[in-house]
Amino acid sequence: MLLIGLAFINSLLIFYFAERFLKERLKNLKLNFSRIEKEYGCLSAELNSLEESNNSLADDEASIANLYQITKCLTLYMDENELFKVFKEELARSNIKFINLEFVRHKSEIAKYKDYEVFDLRDRKRSLGFFLIKGLSRDYRKYFEMLAKRFSLSIKRFRLYDQLQKWAISDSLTGLYSKSYCLERLNLEFVRSREFNLNLSVAMIDLDNFKVLNDRYGHLTGDIVLRDTARIIKSSMRNIDFIGRFGGEEFLIIMPEAEKNGSKFAAERIRREVESHMIKAFGETIKVTLSIGIANFPVDADSPAEIIEKADQALYISKKTGKNKVTLFGAS
Repeated sequence: MLLIGLAFINSLLIFYFAERFLKERLKNLKLNFSRIEKEYGCLSAELNSLEESNNSLADDEASIANLYQITKCLTLYMDENELFKVFKEELARSNIKFINLEFVRHKSEIAKYKDYEVFDLRDRKRSLGFFLIKGLSRDYRKYFEMLAKRFSLSIKRFRLYDQLQKWAISDSLTGLYSKSYCLERLNLEFVRSREFNLNLSVAMIDLDNFKVLNDRYGHLTGDIVLRDTARIIKSSMRNIDFIGRFGGEEFLIIMPEAEKNGSKFAAERIRREVESHMIKAFGETIKVTLSIGIANFPVDADSPAEIIEKADQALYISKKTGKNKVTLFGAS
C-alpha cells in the first residue's frame, strides 16, 4: 500500500513538473512568436518602403530620361522658331503634363493668352521672349523651369553664333557680302555651272566720281552714299543673285544662270534705279550714277579669276567712254 502511495505521489510530481515545464515552454514560444511577428511586421513595412522607393526611383529615372532627351534637342543649331517646334514635340512625348505651350517674343503678346503661366526667358537683364504654358502640373514645374532656362541659353547661343557668321561674311558698312565670301560663292557657282552646262554672268560695278563726292562732302557723307546705293542695288536684283562689296566703291554681282544679254538687261535696270534716286545725307541731296562691266561663262571666261578680270575690263570701258553705262565684255 505504501508503495502504491509513493508511486501515486511520484506520478503527481511528474505531472506537476511536466505541466510547469510545458507552461513555461508555451510562454517562451508565445514570446518568441510575438517577437517574430513584430519583426515580420517591421520587415513588411521596410519592404513596402523599399517598393515605394523603387517606384519613386523608376519615376525619377523616367523623368531624368525624358529631361535628357528634351535637353539634348536644345543643343541643336536652329533658330528659335525651329527650336521651339522641336522642343514642344519632345515635351509632348515626355511625362511632363501640360495642355498647351506657346512661345512669343514681345510682352505685348501675352495678354491674349488667358489662364497661361508665363516664364520669362532672359539673358541677364534682357528678355529673349516668353514661354506661355497652360495646365502645367505642379509636380513638374521645377523641371519645366530648368528646361526654360536651357531654352534661353540655346536662343542666346544661336543669336551670338548667327551674328558672328554675319560678321564673318558681311561688310560692316553696307551689310552686303564681303569680298572673300563673294569669291568663295563665285567658285561654287562656277563648279555648278560647269557641271550642269549653265550660263554664269558677273557684273563689276563702280560708283562714278566717288572720290570727288568724298572730297566735297566728306567721308561720313560718302559712307551714307555707299550704304544707300548698296541698298538700292540689292533691291533691284533677282533673288538668286549675290552681291558683295568688292572694295572701296566697287561692288560685285554674281548672276547664276544668266546669259550675256539677260545679264545686261538686269544691269541696266540696276543702273536706272540708282540714277533715279536722290540720296539725302546731313542736309545734302546727292545723285549718283554707276558704271558697270559684265563678263560671262562660258562665252568670255573659263575660270573665276578670268571672269572677274574680263568684267573689270568691261567696267574700264564703261568708265572711259562716258560713265553711267553698262558694257558687255567683247562688245564692239
